[in-house]
Amino acid sequence: MATLTFYIRPSATNKTKGTIVLSYSWERSTPFRKSLKMTIPIKSWDEKRQRLKNTSETSKYRDEFNGKLDELESFFEGVENQSNSKKTKLTTEVVSQYYEVFINGENETIDKANNSFVNSLERYINELPYLINKTTKKPVSNRTVQSFRTTKSYIVKYEDFHKTILNFEDINLNFHKSFMLFLQNNHKLALNTVGGYVKDIKSFCKYSSRNNNVNPESLSPDFFVVKEETEAVYLNEKEIDLIFNHDFSNNKRHENVRDWMIIGLWTGLRASDWQKVENIKEGFLTVKMQKTDGVVIIPIHWQIEEIIKKRGIPKPVSDVEFNRIIKKVCSDVKITEKVKGSRRSPETNRKETGIFEKHLLISSHTCRRSFATNLYKADFPTLSIMKITGHKTESSFLKYIKITPKEHADKLKRHWDLKYSKK
Repeated sequence: MATLTFYIRPSATNKTKGTIVLSYSWERSTPFRKSLKMTIPIKSWDEKRQRLKNTSETSKYRDEFNGKLDELESFFEGVENQSNSKKTKLTTEVVSQYYEVFINGENETIDKANNSFVNSLERYINELPYLINKTTKKPVSNRTVQSFRTTKSYIVKYEDFHKTILNFEDINLNFHKSFMLFLQNNHKLALNTVGGYVKDIKSFCKYSSRNNNVNPESLSPDFFVVKEETEAVYLNEKEIDLIFNHDFSNNKRHENVRDWMIIGLWTGLRASDWQKVENIKEGFLTVKMQKTDGVVIIPIHWQIEEIIKKRGIPKPVSDVEFNRIIKKVCSDVKITEKVKGSRRSPETNRKETGIFEKHLLISSHTCRRSFATNLYKADFPTLSIMKITGHKTESSFLKYIKITPKEHADKLKRHWDLKYSKK
């Protein structure tokens, strides 16, 4: 059911006055918002009734002012019925068209495009599936489209919280600071998650600057993408052997999850690609990866062969269930040393960094990170590991693996020992 609300947006130059904004919402779509360009004293606005109070200051124009709001309310009550009678799905542009006809009359030119930042972003999101990624030379992935949709949803929440409508000129350094604080304080989002949404905003603004001649402050280097180093863990080969050799025959669910974990640990595949482990021919697994669309060929480790020989391909399991049970699996095999890491707190649902028992930090992605880290530590060529993991640059790969300064020093020592032992 559609709803109409009026609220006051404070003036940027005079905090005692504000402009009335209408917001029309339906289903879960982006609300249609419009500034009515009707400025009033903020103290004269009745927020509960959404009308102008009767005061000495407003008495001369109160009835006319509220009458216009009544007209708009009556108009929007008929928008949904009109859309249903014409079998037209309500969209921001459709509502905008109805509104312009109501304000300007049938003979006026109807501007279907609402120029707010959110609605411009919505049009960009609708175009994304038809754009080509300049790096991969392939269409933009569904994952990217979904990321922008999530970013847009948080901008809408930000607008609702601040009772404002953002235009391109509002995407400035003040917004940058305010938006990040809003995401961290109001929605308890991790810093890297916040950085991802800021990155989407910058990307869209760059696109708009090339195509729509806008030049927001978001193009400034000071409109930075915030990042923090993740505190992820990996499992070494000794720990992997403990998991593989443990007898879970009395708990089939744990056994099934353990088997999937071994497959992930020795293939380096993302959890979304584990189900493709059936494509084994002559000791090699060929997989077209879901995220990147790239094809990788991986030799089958003997532990995976043993699992398939004894129990066949494991039964499918959701990522949520896997991440819940695998912590118990690792606890059962005593992977309980205390290490530094990050996990989502069950009390606050917010990511926190601290010292935890290692099994609490294990997830499906630990498998892929362990695969890459163990091969790197074993001096397997970095380029060959990247061909399997799908990393495009060595710098991104080296950030991904988890090697301590001491382990880097050990690698150098092994290199020197090998080199000078031959002399």
